[in-house]
Amino acid sequence: MLKNIHEIIGEACRIVAKKPSGPRGKEKIDCQIDSIDNLILLCPNHHTLIDKNRQEFTTEKLKEMKQLHEEKIYNKIHNGDCWDVNFSQLYYINLPRIAILAAYNGIELKY
Repeated sequence: MLKNIHEIIGEACRIVAKKPSGPRGKEKIDCQIDSIDNLILLCPNHHTLIDKNRQEFTTEKLKEMKQLHEEKIYNKIHNGDCWDVNFSQLYYINLPRIAILAAYNGIELKY
């Protein structure tokens, strides 16, 4: 539960670390280190969990997780499925951001 409006609920995390000593930092990377292809959005708890369990959360595993999530969202947007949002626990809806994402995917929102 959010305690205040300034609480962090998401962190942009690198799949391959910037420094060789970081999580998965010695992995081969086929894109720019700070490109969208090397970033994944995680909550602070999962960011820590993933970085501490490097054996389980390999570069390949994180890329697969990201791809599956992006495919799921893409399909929900393009198939008109509901987003299964629990509005009783929703604190903030960024309608401009949702509209931008929808337009990017060829969907016009009317709100």
